[in-house]
Amino acid sequence: MSEPLEPSLAGPSVTSAGPVLRVAVALEKLLAAALIAAVLINFATVLGRYVFGVAWSGADELQVYLMAAIAFLGAPVVTVHGLHLRMDVLLQNFTPRLRRILGVVELLLLIGLGGLVAKLSLDFVLRMKALNIISDNAHFPVWIAHTSVTLGFTLMTLAALVQLMALLRAPKGPATPNAPPPVRIENGAHV
Repeated sequence: MSEPLEPSLAGPSVTSAGPVLRVAVALEKLLAAALIAAVLINFATVLGRYVFGVAWSGADELQVYLMAAIAFLGAPVVTVHGLHLRMDVLLQNFTPRLRRILGVVELLLLIGLGGLVAKLSLDFVLRMKALNIISDNAHFPVWIAHTSVTLGFTLMTLAALVQLMALLRAPKGPATPNAPPPVRIENGAHV
């Protein structure tokens, strides 16, 4: 068992919220399965094309949809663990109070912008569904593929909201800049 890492800039991590962490871990497993599926589709396509002389025209398109889903649905997992990219090299020189204020501002921006993108992508998904748009090669409903954007940004926004609530409820102690949230690993699994 490894020791928990220090708290993130923004304060208490959402990993301290059991249900949120359970959803993140389940999503990680789903994303791993999607990656394996993409690799298997690629392998089957190569095998079919070069060994049997048969090509599935929708395989590439399906792989692109899977990779996009992995990216967009992976964003909330990264948010839960506090491992998203941030420009925080100067924060080491700020006071704990200022770092805390900047953490609140960061989370508010993430909630606002993430919510906006979630809403806009939902509008797009609903239009695609209403128009019954089907992809050219895979003959797959486009709205299903684009739902990963909506779901990813919605979950990322909710994770940031939970993190903001935890930060606002936390005692006003010093924050450690540039450190990920506490995560314990036992036998390769998050605890």
